[in-house]
Amino acid sequence: MQNENIARLVEKLEATNSALDAHEKRLSEIEKLPRMRGETVFSSGITALASAVAGALVTMFWG
Repeated sequence: MQNENIARLVEKLEATNSALDAHEKRLSEIEKLPRMRGETVFSSGITALASAVAGALVTMFWG
């Protein structure tokens, strides 16, 4: 009887560990999203700044 209870407990622990691993993977992916958005905002800002400088230079030379 005691061995059966221990076996059931081990099975439940294994299932719980599998679920926990799956949750950790999902959480890791979710945590990456703000970093990726930050990189997009940064690169967009650099592009906008470069465009503004290029526009100003064009205006100075041909304006």
